[in-house]
Amino acid sequence: MKRITRIALLVLALMLVLPSAARAAEADKPLVVASLTQMSGNFTTNMWGNNTADVDMRLLLHGYPTVYEGLDQQYAFNEVALTSLTTQEDADRGKTFRFTVRPGLSYNDGSPITAKDYVFSLLLTASPFIGQIGGSPTPLSYIKGMDEYYQQPTKAFSGVRLLGEMEFSLSITPESFPHANELVYADILPYPYRVIAPGTDIVDDGEGAYISGPWSAELLATTMLDPVSGYLSHPMVTSGPYSLVSFDQDTGRAELALNPLFKGDPFGQRPTIRRLVYEPIANKDILSKLQSGEVDLINKASAREVTDAAQNNPQLASIGYDREGLAYLLVATERSVMSTVGVRQAVAYSMDVDALINDFLGDKGFRVYGFYGMSTVRAREYAQPINRIPTYQFDAAAAIKAVEADGYTLDETGEPFDGQAGGIRYRRDDAGQLIPLSITLGITPDNLAADMVARQLEQNLPRIGAQFNLNIMSMPALLAQYYRQAARSSDLYFIGSNFMKDFTGNPAGYSAESFDQGNNPAAIVDKELSELTVRLRETRTNRNAYLLAWQAYQTRMARVLPIIPLYTSVYTDIYSQASGLTGYDPQSHWSWGEAILYAQR
Repeated sequence: MKRITRIALLVLALMLVLPSAARAAEADKPLVVASLTQMSGNFTTNMWGNNTADVDMRLLLHGYPTVYEGLDQQYAFNEVALTSLTTQEDADRGKTFRFTVRPGLSYNDGSPITAKDYVFSLLLTASPFIGQIGGSPTPLSYIKGMDEYYQQPTKAFSGVRLLGEMEFSLSITPESFPHANELVYADILPYPYRVIAPGTDIVDDGEGAYISGPWSAELLATTMLDPVSGYLSHPMVTSGPYSLVSFDQDTGRAELALNPLFKGDPFGQRPTIRRLVYEPIANKDILSKLQSGEVDLINKASAREVTDAAQNNPQLASIGYDREGLAYLLVATERSVMSTVGVRQAVAYSMDVDALINDFLGDKGFRVYGFYGMSTVRAREYAQPINRIPTYQFDAAAAIKAVEADGYTLDETGEPFDGQAGGIRYRRDDAGQLIPLSITLGITPDNLAADMVARQLEQNLPRIGAQFNLNIMSMPALLAQYYRQAARSSDLYFIGSNFMKDFTGNPAGYSAESFDQGNNPAAIVDKELSELTVRLRETRTNRNAYLLAWQAYQTRMARVLPIIPLYTSVYTDIYSQASGLTGYDPQSHWSWGEAILYAQR
């Protein structure tokens, strides 16, 4: 009898242990998130470019920004990272921000975060060494002393001051004001200088901060760009909610683990999902991999055939939210064929955008005529300004007229182009050489929308006497060409902008400079466009004046066409009910990297 009792007790114990073990195993199982955009591996700063997947990773790996943008699109200081942020007007009408870093912050390895880490991030991103090793230094022209620092890298950055172990300041030029969202100038992330610049120190002798010790382009090339251990793609000492476990550049797959030392986002939120796996996926595989359990969550789906099928599948949950960005054709205006407005207009006239939206997005797609996203489309106050922006409807005759105005009136022999037997149009350059109307589009593989755009241009451009060429490349390769003029092999690039905020600085980032990291990827020189970006910044507090400036800006964009805008849309995130995911609520003002902090499983 005692033996039977012992067996019964053993069985009962096993019954209690097994569910507990199962729960533990389930909790340790990674949440597999798939994106239609392959990560390029640029997980630190924007100096080597980025895509939306890279940005999501940065939000997960790097924490404690000094300021954040609230739902009202106004900036506030991050009380999790700082104990105080004060503003003082300088004698020259510029402003100085003074930061006090909150004690007790640390990286995932336990090393402390101090004022030096924040100051280092500014010295790093503005360093000319970045350009010497293939990146693009972040233009911090709004900070006093930027030009002197950039030209002489060993000299102190006068507008950046290290004031103590936990204090630093930032002085902004008077030309940068007025600005309704002026705290955008104070947005800084900490980077571990001991890892990125080993053997150096952050010093301030009273004239500004600088990096002392063996600081060089050679050192930075090793610590940032090494394909196995470089901080750009393999940042192992980080401050965000998750730590990087591994990243495979070839497959675009990354694994992350919870960082227990993370103290929270600006609202104090910490994640609870222990492990994440992030990997790329093609549209054709979304439903099958969700149903098989290979993937738990799909981020930013758009294709109507996928979203419609998911919404009708009881095994799947779908959440739609507005895309704060747009899809467009970036124009490489520095290339000969795209240097004239007429050719750019002809490309715009050769796109049947309404058909593209209908075929790809259905009722979740919306045409745009400038650089703006869904919140602008939905806002009633923008309806009249949008209606006044010049538009380009599908029109072969108008496209022909535009290229002829640019001089493409000849055939390959220099005789007038008659188009009777097809062929390619030519024009003569200033040296008298015949230049063909040959246009190359750069796209990424396994991209349904890009394939549709390519098919339209392949069909329509020859009808106006243009040769069409297609250049298919990986996402990292496309981004390299997007950000670097010298690397380009295409005239147009199908690209998307996501989570675009409401013009906190230069809308669309265009300026009078011919090319700058992310700020003028079209390489267009247009003084009027640049002046309008300043006008937008200065009028942002006066809504009526701002809307007039916004309309003028978008009108100028439509006339000179540094981009050819196509559409914005509603995004759909899809997850399997079997994944156990709850509390996941993506929104237009959040990226996936922010929304996942509030989810559970």
